Amino acid sequence: VNVKFKTVMLWGGMRGAVTLTLALSVSEHAALSDEISSFVTKLATGFVLFTLLVYGSSLKPLIKLLKLNRLSPRDEALRNQFLVLALSDVRQGITEAAEDYHIAPELSERVTSIYEERTKNASESSVSLKDLKDKERVILGLVALADRERELVLKHFHEKTISNRAVSKHLAAAGRIGDLTRTEGRAGYNRATRAPLQFGLRLRFAQWLHRRLKIQWFLSNQISDRFEFLLVSRIVAGELIAFNQRRIRPLVGDRVGGILNDTLCARREEILRAVEALRLQYPDYADAQEVLFLRNTGLRLEETAYADAHSQALIGAELYNDLTGELSNARLKTHQRPKLDLGMRTEDLLAQHVLFSSLSDARRRAIAKLMRPRFAIPGEKLIQMGDKGDTAFFISSGAVEVRTANSSFRLGRGEMFGEIALITGRPRSADVKALGYCQLLTLSAADYRTLMDQAPDIKAHMDSLSSRRQSINAGNGLEADAGEGADTTAT
Repeated sequence: VNVKFKTVMLWGGMRGAVTLTLALSVSEHAALSDEISSFVTKLATGFVLFTLLVYGSSLKPLIKLLKLNRLSPRDEALRNQFLVLALSDVRQGITEAAEDYHIAPELSERVTSIYEERTKNASESSVSLKDLKDKERVILGLVALADRERELVLKHFHEKTISNRAVSKHLAAAGRIGDLTRTEGRAGYNRATRAPLQFGLRLRFAQWLHRRLKIQWFLSNQISDRFEFLLVSRIVAGELIAFNQRRIRPLVGDRVGGILNDTLCARREEILRAVEALRLQYPDYADAQEVLFLRNTGLRLEETAYADAHSQALIGAELYNDLTGELSNARLKTHQRPKLDLGMRTEDLLAQHVLFSSLSDARRRAIAKLMRPRFAIPGEKLIQMGDKGDTAFFISSGAVEVRTANSSFRLGRGEMFGEIALITGRPRSADVKALGYCQLLTLSAADYRTLMDQAPDIKAHMDSLSSRRQSINAGNGLEADAGEGADTTAT
């Protein structure tokens, strides 16, 4: 907020209501004399009158003095350009209406000539979009797109394709996009649109609850909220691209319109990647959410059809009420969103892992008592170089990226990492982060040794794998990797 606006806010905010309230409270205080109470009351009243008569009456002249009653050059240029396009469309509409209703051309020209003159005046205005730099026009277009995004969110909410749970987050995001675009331009727009795609504190707190206290429902709700938000964001992004092509590009020109289109397309690609990451991990839930969205869309189309028929007197009030009653009952069923099962039961994760899938149920149950499930989000750092190796990880689903000092590679479903540090006792020599949503099993150092004692066959397999990884790393001139190596195929 610049100094001019701050000045007006301060000037217009000096009304004295709180002062008068406090003065009345003081005047009734028993410990004060009548003389002091009368003085305080009169002084506060005089101050309030002064603010009303002086500040209040001078507020409008102050706004004019600071030139805040005028449009900025950017807004005036947009006004003129939009006025030219709108008046041209109106003039064309009048001409077509005159032809449809068989009104003489000389009569229609009397009206269209008015719009021709206004169009000419707007075109010849001193401030034009052509006079603005491309950067200014880009900001102008992005601000218009941010305002349009808010309207689209409200439209979807009115049509009940956005739930009550999600609409506040979408509106907050749209407001932040508009604010940062006005202050920081295109960089602010990009930063604001990427922020909701990141993993916030609520999700990380839900992870902590699941990891430490085995509370799963909160994490499940956070993942469900994220998918619903991403699904609607994907739809809104597509609508914004179409809106830019249809309405913004004619205003700002093809060059700037192309820049806006590239910005929107890049944003949609980021949303699509986030959606796809969730879909890969939970395809059934993704399908159920999209089916639910289509059901809500169908109910909204039904509602519109019934309302149109009723307004055109094709159906009576009784029939319309009966149809809408059935529609309300059907809509109640869509308020319950699909339940997301994170699939984090230890025994199920063991059954998914190739190392334990061939074991009997009894042996898997015994091993499950030693292991702990862990849910990882994309980009989460699971192991940090230099840390003490106190945990081994088994990947039941998902993929991780391992980064050593000299190379990087990926490990996927059925593989493990972190176990070499348990064997050698050396610190971690690599960073490991999740590439997508991962379902992992973790084993502490003590439980790792217990498992090796209880399952000689598994121990032999893991020792063989660890030796092979250390040999590969030694062949590459690396130190023995602290459990973040890879077999020949992964390398």
